[in-house]
Amino acid sequence: MSFSQFIQKNNSLLGFQGIDLNKVFFLLKERERLNLLSYHDNTIRSLISILVKVFFYKYKLVIPAAQNSQTKVLFFYDYEYNYKRKDYELIFNNVADTIKDNKDIIYYERTESYCFSFLTTLKLLLLVPTWFLKLRGISGSIKIKNFYIIRLIELYRFKNQILKIKLNNYTLITVFFDLSYNCNLLVQLAQNQMIKTATLQHGIMLSQRNLGILDFAAPEFRGGISDYFLLWNQFTYNEAIKQGIYKERLRILGINRCINVNKPKHHHNHVFGVILDGIHTDRNNRFLIQSAKKLAQINGYNYYIKIHPNSDSKLYNKFILDSQCLGIFNPSFSFHEYLNFVEFSIVGNSTALFEMTYLGHKFYRYSSNIDTDKFRDAAIPSFSNMNELICLYEEKESKDIFKNVCTIENIEAEYSLFFNSFLTD
Repeated sequence: MSFSQFIQKNNSLLGFQGIDLNKVFFLLKERERLNLLSYHDNTIRSLISILVKVFFYKYKLVIPAAQNSQTKVLFFYDYEYNYKRKDYELIFNNVADTIKDNKDIIYYERTESYCFSFLTTLKLLLLVPTWFLKLRGISGSIKIKNFYIIRLIELYRFKNQILKIKLNNYTLITVFFDLSYNCNLLVQLAQNQMIKTATLQHGIMLSQRNLGILDFAAPEFRGGISDYFLLWNQFTYNEAIKQGIYKERLRILGINRCINVNKPKHHHNHVFGVILDGIHTDRNNRFLIQSAKKLAQINGYNYYIKIHPNSDSKLYNKFILDSQCLGIFNPSFSFHEYLNFVEFSIVGNSTALFEMTYLGHKFYRYSSNIDTDKFRDAAIPSFSNMNELICLYEEKESKDIFKNVCTIENIEAEYSLFFNSFLTD
């Protein structure tokens, strides 16, 4: 029996009464289905990890000193899931700042040292053996079962902390990503108390394509349980409708990455950039770099290679030997700082093209013309070979794609309007 089958049959384990674990672990089940799960620790190390997590914890809720009963909107950010992405943290805080009053912001943060709770540890000492007994039917090694036990321990510790919050004070709870375990559990707790919930969009969301790749499996739409999806644009709205999401759950509020962002300087420094794809469509990256190299030879420009935030720059060191390549753009710089270094960009499947459209930054999009082209239905001018790239580059006027790609101009006002609608009794 796989973990997916186990959770389907045991969707409410002891310690999680009233919580549908089938929903909490939707993303984990998808990763298992697509063979994307990795179990790095050996059996001994994973057993030690279980013992440590039973007795100690490293993540703790940062709660406002005194919850005001008049506060209506709660924002929750989970560092346990997003601990490596500073850009996500910025998006979340900018969205939360669109409402000035009557809000609480709660973070689940990593602590400086290990913490201990006698009562929670005592409960876990009783619960973990029952989970082990339940998990006996799962196929695979002890190491694999330990992996799932660790997830349950982490989730249980979060649940015990979040229950200290008086959720019924709020009329809306907004999470960053409702497929992360903790956010999903919080959304379920809120919905059990008839509290409305919303989840942000932080990347591209597509309707399902049966390609065996997570990015094209529509996990956000198929597994998202929030009452409202706060979407970037008309393109995402169309994808949600294709996936069968009721339009009443959809709110187009604008590209939240562009809140409080100034338009880049338009300078002529004869430098452009090539923005690489992430791991799921990295097969495009070689052609993107080759296109940049050839275009640089034609127009005499230099260029930067901008890698995906989750990529390893060492994988692309061999490409910077080209004399016109200025190297890998410094990953510690923000995307908007990058835009101030280049005149235009070459891009493939990156959601950066949404931001570039909004900010008026010129770009040329590569289309693979196969099902892994994420923007095949976005009606964005594109090239699939070098001749087409040159034609796009030489065009005097570009097609207006703002309505479909960006949709909303005053983004901050739209988010503010949505959140403020929950402040009236």
